[in-house]
Amino acid sequence: MRVGFLQTFPLFGKKDENLDNAVAGIKRTDADLVVLPELFNGFWPCGNNP
Repeated sequence: MRVGFLQTFPLFGKKDENLDNAVAGIKRTDADLVVLPELFNGFWPCGNNP
């Protein structure tokens, strides 16, 4: 099994754009499993949001 790690630069509140960027990155790999950052979709549920 090939595992890939994808680092993204998420933008707050831009869930669709962040998701599109993640999907594009996943498609560029030949990994069987891709690990994304926990906040890759740009949503911070707690505290004050910028």
